[in-house]
Amino acid sequence: MKAITIRQPWASLIMAGIKTVENRTWRTSYRGPLLIHAGAGTDREAMARYGHLLPGWPAGVILGTVDLAGCVRDHPSPWAEPDCWNWLLARPRPLAVPVPARGRLGLWDVPDALAEGTGQ
Repeated sequence: MKAITIRQPWASLIMAGIKTVENRTWRTSYRGPLLIHAGAGTDREAMARYGHLLPGWPAGVILGTVDLAGCVRDHPSPWAEPDCWNWLLARPRPLAVPVPARGRLGLWDVPDALAEGTGQ
């Protein structure tokens, strides 16, 4: 299964269904289920702005699954940034218990044993 590492608070906002677009400088042709991994780093500016929306900000764990439904430019969502590829995310399915995992750059393949632990 594919995964992507995202800094907090963005990873948790995606899993809460609040943020429906992920912005990247590169496009992907991948569509389908995507595990969301909360990286060890945080976006301090975003935490100051959105940190009040959710309790707790886990790091170094897989939070759940979304469906990567598309990859476009200039999406009308308020979450879409200009000059980026806007990854359209749908149907967040948070895990009851996040699964510890080490993140990676780009889209990465989750080892089978770890993917089984997510139940996804």
